[in-house]
Amino acid sequence: MFKSQGGRSQRSALNTFIVFTSLGGGLFFTFLLAPLIYGATAGWITDFAVEHYGSAMGGFTGFMWGLLISVTLFGSASAAFVTLLKSAALAVGSRLTL
Repeated sequence: MFKSQGGRSQRSALNTFIVFTSLGGGLFFTFLLAPLIYGATAGWITDFAVEHYGSAMGGFTGFMWGLLISVTLFGSASAAFVTLLKSAALAVGSRLTL
């Protein structure tokens, strides 16, 4: 494709930018939303685990629930950012070729 002076293609530089920006956005949204979601649901999850599996499972279930929320939120936010940025790049690229 198009070569820049460093030998890397412009497309590769754009993909690198998109990946790092989406990871940063995923971390940002995970940092903001994970405590809110965990705080709203942790009591119900730990009560359910204690009621059905015994008191020893309460702390472990709370920890695993927090980990699950964080990983799911990070993956979803990163995927949404990749989709958003790739769509924007495609729109800008198609506008430049007109």
